[in-house]
Amino acid sequence: MSSRKVFHDGFNQPDGSAPSPAFWSHEVGPGAVIGGNNELETYVNSRSNSFIENRILHIRATENGSGTYNSARIHSVFRQAFGTWEARLKFASTPGAWPCWWFLGTNPASYPLCGEVDAVEVYGTGGSPDTTVWTPQGNRMTHSKCTQWEGDNLWHTWRVWHDAETGNFQFYKDGRSYFTVRPSDLPNWCYGDHNPLYMILNMAVGGTGGGTPPASEFQAEMLIDWVVAYEGEI
Repeated sequence: MSSRKVFHDGFNQPDGSAPSPAFWSHEVGPGAVIGGNNELETYVNSRSNSFIENRILHIRATENGSGTYNSARIHSVFRQAFGTWEARLKFASTPGAWPCWWFLGTNPASYPLCGEVDAVEVYGTGGSPDTTVWTPQGNRMTHSKCTQWEGDNLWHTWRVWHDAETGNFQFYKDGRSYFTVRPSDLPNWCYGDHNPLYMILNMAVGGTGGGTPPASEFQAEMLIDWVVAYEGEI
């Protein structure tokens, strides 16, 4: 099925560049405040932690030599309520690291009422990587439908399709569907025309998903080859 492309970033800037501010914005500050979950990192807009090399975006978490950590968390300027998002990603499963490609809503902008869709999430705790759609209850994100998949530290193409007709989220790995979440699966469904979604790429450190980083020489990366979005199904 053909569908109009509405967003694309192949990270074609010179080596050492930041991700384009026309497409992405950095969120900066302590991860324990921004991300919760007892995370250890501070998110920074630094080329030590987010940079382009050979047309690949690197998001890197580093240890600062004193038991503190820096990393990067970027948001897409682009947003849409329905349609297809696709990304070619490579994750290294590293103790202490918690990389993710995920989505938040914008209306309302407040968490957790905005909803959360974790398309690709890898855990440094040793647990199986997974995909999860969340809905809120009061001031917490408590309802979820989740599936696990096998991690292998290789390049894969991941796709999220939010169907405007059914409201379903459909998830694909390398072109093969592996998970569906329907509005009837979760209470307090908060996704629709009123609530456009934006993408987040980040590498958390520690916390409930990262676990305890090694005592020294900690470094972890997620690699992004390209990200694209379409207004409908592809």
